[in-house]
Amino acid sequence: MLGLGNKLTNNIYELTGGGTSYTPGNIQSSKLRWWFVNNDTDNPVAGEWVGSDASARIMTQGQANNQPTITYTTPGYATFDGSDDYYRLDDVADEVLIAANRAMTVMLVYKINTIDADHAIISGGDGNNTKFTFPANDRFKITTETEQQLFVANSITPFTTTGIKVLFIARNTSGVVELYQHGGGTLEAIPLDSGNSTNTTSNTVIKLRQISGTNNDGLDSFKGRIYEIAAWESAKLTSTEMENMYEQYLYPRYSV
Repeated sequence: MLGLGNKLTNNIYELTGGGTSYTPGNIQSSKLRWWFVNNDTDNPVAGEWVGSDASARIMTQGQANNQPTITYTTPGYATFDGSDDYYRLDDVADEVLIAANRAMTVMLVYKINTIDADHAIISGGDGNNTKFTFPANDRFKITTETEQQLFVANSITPFTTTGIKVLFIARNTSGVVELYQHGGGTLEAIPLDSGNSTNTTSNTVIKLRQISGTNNDGLDSFKGRIYEIAAWESAKLTSTEMENMYEQYLYPRYSV
């Protein structure tokens, strides 16, 4: 737990929050740049993913060979083949742009089918260097526009191919990055090897325009399922905000 003191078991949850909702759309909404979630019914479709944030930003994929497979279950997801499947912003002006020395938070709900150092789950797309990857089952890597930083978990393997994962990546204005993942009904900070969280090479410009892959032919596509992605521009969510979202929204929805 990150400090709220509530216990979760098998989709039964308690949280002292009154009538407040804690979806991505309800937390730091003025800073929420992306929120793409499978609504279990009709969004996304193979050729388009409409964002659930107030601006309803759109990811598109007009090429049939590059379209992910969409599954409408509860919860639904998009499956990327690890070869050439990806979505790209319909309007470049909708990119996530985090300047140097600025905070950020990214939330990923996903299942890895194949771990690969080159398979980007999100990226800046063609012409940009930014990408987020899983090089091994104990490693997460951020490549920014000018630098790169590898995060190595201490004594655990949080990025396995087993089951749905919820991951928060939170950067402060000094460049320190914290990683949080679910653990038995709670949201927990991932313990990192000494020095891995305080390196400031990640405190440089980040540009995000694409889901899966690193350019507009789908090279280095993610292989696995993506359930939802949210990104807050210039905002590091507090541990309470992340845990509220996890306990009231993510855990009941994904049972992880």
